[in-house]
Amino acid sequence: MEPEVVMHRPQDAPTPHPARPKGRTFGEVASEVTALAARAYADDVVPLSSLRMEETGLVRVGDRSLALTDWSQRLFASRMGIRWDQWFDPVDAAEMAEEVNRRLQRSTSDVRVRSRAWPAGSVLFGNGELRAILSPTYTPIDDQRVFRAMGGSSRASLDRMRFSRISRTDRSTHYVATGWREHDLGRRGGRDLVFPGIHLRNSEVGYAALTVEIALFRLVCTNGLVVRVAGRAILYRTHRPITDAALDVILLRAFEDLPEAWTRTIQALERSQSERIEKPEAAITTLVASADAPKSIARRIQEELAREPEATIWTLVQAATAIARDLQDPDLRYSLERAAGELLAA
Repeated sequence: MEPEVVMHRPQDAPTPHPARPKGRTFGEVASEVTALAARAYADDVVPLSSLRMEETGLVRVGDRSLALTDWSQRLFASRMGIRWDQWFDPVDAAEMAEEVNRRLQRSTSDVRVRSRAWPAGSVLFGNGELRAILSPTYTPIDDQRVFRAMGGSSRASLDRMRFSRISRTDRSTHYVATGWREHDLGRRGGRDLVFPGIHLRNSEVGYAALTVEIALFRLVCTNGLVVRVAGRAILYRTHRPITDAALDVILLRAFEDLPEAWTRTIQALERSQSERIEKPEAAITTLVASADAPKSIARRIQEELAREPEATIWTLVQAATAIARDLQDPDLRYSLERAAGELLAA
């Protein structure tokens, strides 16, 4: 769910354009991230055989009873060789718990269990949620560490941005911030403003690496776009050990590269308006495959593109991001926006 956003302007920021996208300040988002992290239990590295499935469907880890998320259930099933939906839908809770516990008792491996308490005052069953079952050597770079590092040497840049979209799933987090610059594409004799920014994606539970990529926000239609400059994210870091000082350095370097990356992306956007596509259906098929999106998405993009006067890189990118904008799954939206960005960058 996208946050309700309010404009707050730091004293050193330029006077905002009246049409500039609104959003949360870095400080507001960082505080929210810190509050969420405060609910996390310390990771448990334990024998998989010590876990127990209760008849309630909760998993017992030490003295806590935890609810599985869709993602942790998938990881849990993968480790035990279970096809959850096929095996357990018609089976009662006692039989399910018996079968799972039989398999757990036979396990000889250790696992890292990531979990989080329910919010204060919650009436949900158990003590919280079991977020992931991972390798004992998995070393996550949590959102709180990322925001703490960005709040150091990169803070000056971030204080001039606004976080217009924040999405969280049981697998990943997405933070989209628009920058203080604007670019007028000057289309159709009127103003057509595009705001460059960043898209920070992370996963604390083994789904994806930490990435920071160029994001574009087009004001007239509120479409978003994720672009890899020269085929690369401005920051890509798999989850492995890193000191706070080293994390601060790689984030600082990423933000130092932003102005040049924004310029190159805007230039590509301008060129795309005159670059015709000879075989639109083939281009759409490739784009959807790159996003690993359902084939039904291709039909929707084709219908959107048919409303345009001609098929160019620009109109195809706009068609794809228009469909992405209305998707409910943040990870699928990100994949489609990034695939559209790959088309633009190519």
